[in-house]
Amino acid sequence: MDVVIDFNGVHYPRDVILFGAFFYIRSAISCRELEKIMAERGVNVDHDQEIGRC
Repeated sequence: MDVVIDFNGVHYPRDVILFGAFFYIRSAISCRELEKIMAERGVNVDHDQEIGRC
């Protein structure tokens, strides 16, 4: 089954979104932990922006 994801209108590059989603699903971590991991990699993600997706 092929899944097509539309990245039009997003605030972050496609790779950043996919990395965050992969890490969140694979590691079963909280949104706040994901925010810290992304910050360590130089991506400033505000918890308020991502909370709607977690």
